[in-house]
Amino acid sequence: MRAHPPSLFRLTGRGEKAGTDCRPVFSVREQRAVSCRRKDSCRVELRAIAGGFIYGRKGFFFFLSLSLPFIFPSPPAHREVDNMASGVKICDSVVTCFNHMKVRKVCSKEESMKRKKAVLLKLNDSEELVVLDEQNEILVGDVVEGSVKDPFHKFISMLPKDRCCYALFDVSFETNESKKEELVLIHWNPDSAPVKDKMLYASSKDALKKKFVGIKHDWQFGDMDEIIDVNTWAEKLGPSVMSVESRKVVMPMQQTVKCH
Repeated sequence: MRAHPPSLFRLTGRGEKAGTDCRPVFSVREQRAVSCRRKDSCRVELRAIAGGFIYGRKGFFFFLSLSLPFIFPSPPAHREVDNMASGVKICDSVVTCFNHMKVRKVCSKEESMKRKKAVLLKLNDSEELVVLDEQNEILVGDVVEGSVKDPFHKFISMLPKDRCCYALFDVSFETNESKKEELVLIHWNPDSAPVKDKMLYASSKDALKKKFVGIKHDWQFGDMDEIIDVNTWAEKLGPSVMSVESRKVVMPMQQTVKCH
C-alpha cells in the first residue's frame, strides 16, 4: 500500500466500492458542503471528512463525517404586490361607495340623487388607508339639478396635477345601438408625482381591485392630454362608441382603396 496526497475531490457514500481499474481512491480530508432549504431558513453544513484509502482491485473506502449546522435567515421570497406588500388597507366606506355606485335601477329617486357620479380615492395622511376624498366628488343630483353642467370636465378638473390618486367614474356613453352607463376605476399617475407616491399607489392597486368585485374597466392615465381625450375613452370602452358624456367621438377616417 502506498500513500498519496489527497488530489481527487469527490463525495462518496459510506462503504462505496472502489473502482476496478487498480487506480487509487483518495479520501477527502476536508470538504465543505452547503445545502440550502428555501423555506423559512437556510441550513449551512460544514462537513469535516476524515479517512484513508486502500490501493487495490477490491478495496473499500470508509469515512467518518461530522456535520455542524448553522442556521441563517433566508432571503425574503418574492411576494406578489398587494396590500400585504404595501401595508395599505381599504376603508370600508370606499367599498360601500363602490357598491352604491354600481347599483342604479333598484335605487329610489331620492337615493339616486345622492348616488355619486364620480369620486376621488386617496391615501390618508398616515399613508396606511385608502379613503374617500369627499372634497372631490360629483353627485348624480348635481348633474340632474344643473349645478354641474359638464360632469366630464368637472371630473378632469378634480384630478391633482402633482399627486397620484384613484377615481371611480360612472361614465355615460352611447353606441350605435343604445345608451349605456358603466363604472370605471381609474389610477391617476401623473409624471410629476413623487416617486414614493407612485410606488404606494401602484402597490396598493391590486388590493383595491379585489375589493371592487365585478369592476369591468380598470384604466391608468399619466398624461392630462390623454385622459381628456374622449376618443381614448371610447377606444377603452369598446367598439361602436359614438359619444362619451355627450361628447361626440371622432371616428377614424376610413382608408380609401384606389383601383388601378
